[in-house]
Amino acid sequence: VMEHGHSLFSDRAEAKEEYVQEMANEGGYIVTAMDWRGMSKYDLPVLFKALVSTPSLFQAVRDNLIQGYACKLAMQHFSRNGLFDTDWLDFETNEGAMVRPKMANPPVYAFWGNSQGGTL
Repeated sequence: VMEHGHSLFSDRAEAKEEYVQEMANEGGYIVTAMDWRGMSKYDLPVLFKALVSTPSLFQAVRDNLIQGYACKLAMQHFSRNGLFDTDWLDFETNEGAMVRPKMANPPVYAFWGNSQGGTL
């Protein structure tokens, strides 16, 4: 499992970039990614409003950063404790049977982060 951390004010779509997919294919990784709350492009309006007109919104910026770390920890926990128990990884064979690819036991975990995404 390779967790991808996006650049500052970007989003999880970075994990679909060709170079990330090439790394995943070469290493045999499943890529996980999320919008890092407090540091994604969706947080720009709150940050801009706090800078320009409503300084009290900096509390919301701080709270979003804290929530972002909590969400990252939850995703990491799921990756290690539930991801491989889901049927999302099952594939249908030509004969119609559902099979799950062989995984390393225990699975290997890696983190790849761009720019600010590498801070975790």
